[in-house]
Amino acid sequence: MPGPKRRRTSAADLPALAEALVADPQAKANNLPVLLAALTAECTQAVPVLHSLRLFFIDSFDRGNLSVKPPEEGDQSPEAVYAAWLHRQYRAYQAALLRLLGGTQPAADARTQVAAFVALMECVRGERPGVFNNRLYHRLFEALVCGSGAAPEVLGLLISKFLDLADVRYFTLASIVKIAQRAQQEQQQQQKGQAGKRGRSAAAEEEGSGDDSGEEEESEGEGAAAAGEGGGRVSHADLARTLHDILAGMPPQPPGMGAGQGGTADRQGGEDEEEEEEEEDSEGGAGLSSWCGAAEVGFVAAANAGEGARQRKRQRQLLGQTAGGGGKPQQRAKWANIKAQQRMYSDAWLAVLRMDFPEDVLKKVLACVHDLVIPSLVNPLLLADFLTATLDKGGLPGMLALNGIFLLVTRHGLEYPRFYSRLYQLLTPEAFHAKYRSRFFALADVFLASGMVPAYTAAAFVKRLARLALAAPPAGALLALAFAHNIVRRHPATMQLLHRPPRGGLAGVAAGAAAPAPPPPPQPLLPLPPEVAAAQGQQGQPPQPHTAANGAAAGSQQQQNGGQQQQQQQQQQQQGPAWRGEDVYDFAEPDPARSRALESSLWELEALRVHHNPQVSAYCAILEKDLRDRKKTSEVDISELLAASYASMFAAEAGRRLKAVPTAFYRAPPERLFEGPAVAADWPGWAL
Repeated sequence: MPGPKRRRTSAADLPALAEALVADPQAKANNLPVLLAALTAECTQAVPVLHSLRLFFIDSFDRGNLSVKPPEEGDQSPEAVYAAWLHRQYRAYQAALLRLLGGTQPAADARTQVAAFVALMECVRGERPGVFNNRLYHRLFEALVCGSGAAPEVLGLLISKFLDLADVRYFTLASIVKIAQRAQQEQQQQQKGQAGKRGRSAAAEEEGSGDDSGEEEESEGEGAAAAGEGGGRVSHADLARTLHDILAGMPPQPPGMGAGQGGTADRQGGEDEEEEEEEEDSEGGAGLSSWCGAAEVGFVAAANAGEGARQRKRQRQLLGQTAGGGGKPQQRAKWANIKAQQRMYSDAWLAVLRMDFPEDVLKKVLACVHDLVIPSLVNPLLLADFLTATLDKGGLPGMLALNGIFLLVTRHGLEYPRFYSRLYQLLTPEAFHAKYRSRFFALADVFLASGMVPAYTAAAFVKRLARLALAAPPAGALLALAFAHNIVRRHPATMQLLHRPPRGGLAGVAAGAAAPAPPPPPQPLLPLPPEVAAAQGQQGQPPQPHTAANGAAAGSQQQQNGGQQQQQQQQQQQQGPAWRGEDVYDFAEPDPARSRALESSLWELEALRVHHNPQVSAYCAILEKDLRDRKKTSEVDISELLAASYASMFAAEAGRRLKAVPTAFYRAPPERLFEGPAVAADWPGWAL
């Protein structure tokens, strides 16, 4: 006779089963598989069930019924059988939590995912006292950042509550390194696969149409396999965005570690340095906070990777003294080491920066490179390749990358001789129209603030800004004039762009500009007959020589005029090209050293004096002063001009108080713009 059918458990019965399991773990142990099978994304009672299961497994570890390793297979005692069964249920419990955290078919709600995350974090620290389960945490973190169904509330909880803990911070960084490296390898394999497919398709087209079908079937099979493997995973762009958010929300050092220890400061070798390192490593866990609780009770000691023989000997002595004193021997952990934390933080940033960023994430990364990333890296010079590759993209990313290179050059000894030539190439007409114009020119002002810039480089920037001001909007023209003013004031050698005396002096210019005196009338070589001379005298004409004599006189006059013109040309050649009305400046030359800007002049200033905008034409007066006089002149504050626009300039002009206002007097108020039949005849068909 068959037994009674088992009643199907409904969602409303799950909380009661979970409470009974917690109240009597051994008698109600059969409730555990039922509860684990019900832990799905569709379960409406998942949160109370997760809370009860978390208490049950914590209590099982405390009682000793559950351990990290399963019992031996040969032991068939009831306790061993129960322990093995409970260990299998614990692994199923972890797998169910990971599915809730990163599952996509369908994804659990945010409240359930937060409860699953908290339960997993309890598993990370609850298996052994004072030990952090880094393998389980890596699986947790991977499901959180790589799964497309993870809720942002879980990520916010991790950043706000857990990343200040030394052990969580260290193993988060280690997981970021692994995930970023694997994502980079996947991208490289995809690029190689696409290149191989293109090569095979090209070869198939050359061989004939008979092989094309086979290649298409193979590529479709590969694409289906790739889609099956990558289902439920986020894209590389979203992964890079998430990893950046985690790193940006993480402090450079865990709270409790000295800010002055480690970092990028240079150290000198010697026995004193080794002793200091030993002291830092041995006292690295002091003042730290940890999720596993080992740092709070003094149960952990800093482990030094790659330590020398003297350090290992000293560590063994310390461990022996601790064990001999009656206390438990301290476990050694890398997360308690200051240098290990700094090295892992540096490796995580470098691994993430090797990924392919979308445009928005790239700007966020570059915005924090100079103040967050570079000061925290062990070797900041490793960022040179990333910054140089970003600089080639131009625009605001190029300028932000140039800011990082500027710090590496000035503070960390990077040799980059093309720094100012790359900055020179970033000054384009588009820079005055972009919405990031204020940040762009603020950084450019910082780069050009040094007085050690060569004169030819400074002159090239002045000429380029003046040339760009001709086609820039009025606000951009004001900014370009202010930049040119500050550069000329910082570099007095560029004053010759505004006032260049000729090489022969101003007297030579005046003599060359004066018109030559008219040549005297030609004199006849032989006396003319009296009747001819009398006839010419009556007509008021000077006496003319014979034909041969006239030809000789004309030739001598042409020779004299040609000699004077040649002399004037030689004089202008000596005075320079600026006095010949020529501009030798090459705007298209990317190298400022070859642009010949120092041989030119600021003729653009005269064009800007007649600018259609009165503010621009009036602003040209700032370059009329003697900028070599440091007491009577000062640099222009460009911060007020960075935010200038058509709206701000119109508001300033409209709010200006005028001393004399032009008025118009009409005997009768005008009723139309154009009056009179003559005007109407010029505009046929218009009702004026």
